[in-house]
Amino acid sequence: MKIEFKQVLLYAITPALIAGFFSIAPKLYEVIAEPRAVLQYALVAGPQIAIDGVQEQVISLRVSNAGKKTLTAIRAELSVPGGSLAAASIENNSGLTIESKKYDDRIVITIPKALEGEAFSIAALLKSSRPRIEPKFVLRSEEVLGKADEPATSPLKDIRTALFSALGAAISVLMMALAALLKLKPAVQSSRRNTILYIALATKVDTLIQTVRAEGEEITYMDFSDMLFALGKSADESSKLAAIASLKCLLEINGISDISRIIVKRNLEALLGKPIENGAHDPVISTRDVIKFRDRVDLVFAGQSSN
Repeated sequence: MKIEFKQVLLYAITPALIAGFFSIAPKLYEVIAEPRAVLQYALVAGPQIAIDGVQEQVISLRVSNAGKKTLTAIRAELSVPGGSLAAASIENNSGLTIESKKYDDRIVITIPKALEGEAFSIAALLKSSRPRIEPKFVLRSEEVLGKADEPATSPLKDIRTALFSALGAAISVLMMALAALLKLKPAVQSSRRNTILYIALATKVDTLIQTVRAEGEEITYMDFSDMLFALGKSADESSKLAAIASLKCLLEINGISDISRIIVKRNLEALLGKPIENGAHDPVISTRDVIKFRDRVDLVFAGQSSN
């Protein structure tokens, strides 16, 4: 008896495909819909600066419940092996119940519960007589261990798909976006460097000006903020006033990233010896308006000199 392909397709292949689909469907639902517990952190470290033989560094940590489950008994510990934790502050914008204990070389933070999306930040000044500062951060909850923030991966990474047209469109968009970014990046870097250099020039501190010029196009607002912090801690009162005025200018600039703004605010409060009032030094300067920006910097430094 001759078996036709049409019969094989209708009575063998099609039922097998249907059976296979319904056997894998529960697994697909589990992978896509099952809530996951994710506790992650992102660490940003400023440059290490040597002052009188002691290395100093400002770091910032953001801890978040990035999963879809409520986390309990969260414990975070930031330590400085062989060094000291000179200062630390916690920013809590999610209404979390946070308890912290600071020791000479570490800070321990405990949180009883964090809902999906809730987060807090830690900013710290580290010191060490060793050649390099190597902070250690341990994070865990009752449900999961904390891990460093990484680019998101698809939960379906083991499932092969045939969406070649979508992939082709994505590659086309990516190539156009990269081309646009390659053109935009030099302009952004140049604008940032010009902004930082003008503020550095306003301080009239030759060592700072030369350092900014030596950094070139790669200098960031966070780098500059830490340079100003180191300058402000010197014994020279005029240098401290110049550093304070510069940090005030940085806080008033639009376009600075959130993490850089946290570090700038922290450094300014440390030099002032008091917290900054809400609303003070809100972003009002656009560096694209080069005349208005320069006038504002001159005004801030003039006001600082008269105090």
